[in-house]
Amino acid sequence: MSTPSPTPETEQTDTHAGRAMTAPILPGTGHSPMAGEGLTRVIAIMCFLASVALGAWMAVGQAANNWTLNLAQSLTLQLKPNAEMAADEQMATALEILKKAPGVVEATPVSDTRAASLLEPWLGDSTIIATLPLPKLVEIKLASSGSDVSALASQLTAAIPGAVLDDHSRWNNRLARFAGALRWLAFAVLALIVTASAMIVVFATRADMASNHEIIEVLHLIGAEDRFIAGQFQKHFQWIALWASLMGIGAAAIVFLAMGQISAFNVDPDTQGLLPTLAYRPELYSALFLIPVLTVVTAALTARQTVLRVLKEVM
Repeated sequence: MSTPSPTPETEQTDTHAGRAMTAPILPGTGHSPMAGEGLTRVIAIMCFLASVALGAWMAVGQAANNWTLNLAQSLTLQLKPNAEMAADEQMATALEILKKAPGVVEATPVSDTRAASLLEPWLGDSTIIATLPLPKLVEIKLASSGSDVSALASQLTAAIPGAVLDDHSRWNNRLARFAGALRWLAFAVLALIVTASAMIVVFATRADMASNHEIIEVLHLIGAEDRFIAGQFQKHFQWIALWASLMGIGAAAIVFLAMGQISAFNVDPDTQGLLPTLAYRPELYSALFLIPVLTVVTAALTARQTVLRVLKEVM
């Protein structure tokens, strides 16, 4: 009685202990997470770096929103010394106008001591600052960023000689451009990491095909199509990519949590909200799971296309 010829879909089974175990057709292409340890480590490192780039992108975006929102809703009124009106009269008139102005929720005069402390890092000894004719300052908080600042500025300058209202638009625009440049840099780093990962998978696929060249030839002789062979390599690399990417984002999540705890201590109230915070919100950890999806899809498609292209060239 003749035995049936083997086919590419033939599965080898081990019925020991009543269990059937599928053996991979190509050596080293099973579903074990430890298959391809070197490639697993490299992809895990790439996913860790991609997570860091994604975290930086989100942190800078959050800080940029705080910068623009805080500056857009705050004004600074300078009351320069003027011979036409005494300093106390300037301050009283300004506060009276600001109290009635629509959209202004708070107007706080800045004390001379605090104004001197703000200038001390640049001018040095406070005794020198005391001899200078410093303008009086008023910090103004707006209800929203859409308040009519130009009308308020016209009213103040008309009523108070030497009054200058600063809406911080120059600094706001500079900070917005700087934050945008940083976000594009983080995005570029993320794109480069994805490209490098795809190139690594190409080299690994070619090396795997070279080591299994004889088995691939036998599969062709018994009728296996290129799509079937490509599918075997695709499964191999997508499982490696999944396992490695989970390790990479897991390590990144631990780093983010640790840095968030460290940054929570000794927070300077004067700089709070100005610098990117490391206390990431839950949406970051949700976004991290996009990296395994992107990694698996990239590895699977790259391996499949590489195998099909190589088989078309040599077979």
